Amino acid sequence: VLFRSREGISNVRRHARADNCWIRCHRVGEELVIQIEDDGVGLRQQCNAGPRAHYGMANMTARAEELGGHLNVQSPAAESGQGTLIEARIPVTK
Repeated sequence: VLFRSREGISNVRRHARADNCWIRCHRVGEELVIQIEDDGVGLRQQCNAGPRAHYGMANMTARAEELGGHLNVQSPAAESGQGTLIEARIPVTK
């Protein structure tokens, strides 16, 4: 999971044109929650980065699903360029 999180950080560096990036990892109940947030241009503008720009997101989604979890991507103000939040939730197994 953390390896694929590196993909999210790489996406911020290559596409977001962000000044800041925050990474949080914590446990909520029976889930590991990994969040990558930036204050960059938002996903709508990242779409102009070319067709390869979405491979990293697809890889992160696939990895989260392989582990029984899911990936949520929010870019609530994509039109105004106020960043993106990527959150992976993975069940914790013993």
